[in-house]
Amino acid sequence: MLRLFIIFGVLVSQGLYAQYHPILDRFTLFEREGKVYLTWTITKGQTCIGTQIYRSTNDYDYELIHTIGGICGFNDRAQTFDFVDENPIKNTTNYYKLFLDSGITEPSLSAVVLDIGTGQGKVVPNPLYIDGKLYFENDNMDELSVKITTSQGQVLQTINTRSNSIDLRKTDFSYGGVYLYTIQISNRVIANGSFTVH
Repeated sequence: MLRLFIIFGVLVSQGLYAQYHPILDRFTLFEREGKVYLTWTITKGQTCIGTQIYRSTNDYDYELIHTIGGICGFNDRAQTFDFVDENPIKNTTNYYKLFLDSGITEPSLSAVVLDIGTGQGKVVPNPLYIDGKLYFENDNMDELSVKITTSQGQVLQTINTRSNSIDLRKTDFSYGGVYLYTIQISNRVIANGSFTVH
């Protein structure tokens, strides 16, 4: 059975908050049941003509995914809008921005949406260059042992964790190639796989 995880870069009260935008009181992002939900509130007394929602997988090349037409905002009260991205791009980071009359929200909000199969993990990004994480199932926050090895079996790192991910920045990948991971609980393998390092 496939499990869908959404991992956030910064978590604040179950949502992500963008920095101040001239006409926004807030801009948040959260996950529920495999969909990404955006919510933003236009400040009282501010208006705009239409809102465009953009998504990117590299925080550089954005594509328009939805437009809300008409006049937005009121003189006498704040106005809140919602949008649901029902098809976020899986196994990579999804970045979101809004375009209003006064410009684009900065910085973007982001979420990593992962499809993880039972008995598997997922390294993001893969291939790995400098920075990345290994994600895996650990709903019960059990103590797990994660071992990273070369394809010849040399152990590079063993980490004990109660999390559902480990940071791979501290692993000493001396050369490019294929590396393996094994995740165990009480000496029982619950997930394993491979990834490439450039």
